[in-house]
Amino acid sequence: MADAAGQADGVVMEAFHYRYHPLARRMHEVATSGILGATRHVETRMFIPLPRKTDIRYDWNLAGGATMDVGTYCIHMLRLLGDGEPEVLSARSTPAGTRDQIDRAMEAEFRFPDGHTGRIACALWDPRRPFLVTASVKGEGGRLDVLNPVTPQMFHRLKLTVDGRRSIERFGRKSTYACQLEAFRDAVLEGTPVPTDSTDAVRQMRVIDAVYRAAGLEPRQPTTDAA
Repeated sequence: MADAAGQADGVVMEAFHYRYHPLARRMHEVATSGILGATRHVETRMFIPLPRKTDIRYDWNLAGGATMDVGTYCIHMLRLLGDGEPEVLSARSTPAGTRDQIDRAMEAEFRFPDGHTGRIACALWDPRRPFLVTASVKGEGGRLDVLNPVTPQMFHRLKLTVDGRRSIERFGRKSTYACQLEAFRDAVLEGTPVPTDSTDAVRQMRVIDAVYRAAGLEPRQPTTDAA
């Protein structure tokens, strides 16, 4: 798709809707502006309550698994806040019952080119934490903590702690999907660049594949029928 997009007169956008909300822009600004000092560690987590194994997210033929669903947001936010392409150091999966290749949960550790570390944790079902969506950045001089960066139209909070002083920011209830649609419209009509283009999608998928390999699992590949 990326190759075809490069040869066509069109727009390809991967639908990471959260990325187009003002909250995500502010997260990226804080993480990369130097206000926190040099970045030391980035962590993202996303847990949802989906214990029903008949759901399509557990289907191998549909590229099932926690990392390919909620984990994609964790990895994308990790790349956004870490400001680079991370190396996967280790990963550990929790299987979905007897389906050894389907990860019900995944944890992974990373290192960025500048030396700071990262971690993701995600799950389609974890009875200890049925629902949790957070992102954080620890720097030499401060910390960023964000509650529900994926669907902030439901609820959210950005907490910034710098030199011991804490502030809270919120960014309205506009839907992330509306923000994404407006960005796509502008890209089609006006040629405005999008941050989740096909180049970013390929980089994202490389990290996902590396996480699966580090966990001893096969990267998700569609079957002929599913494709």
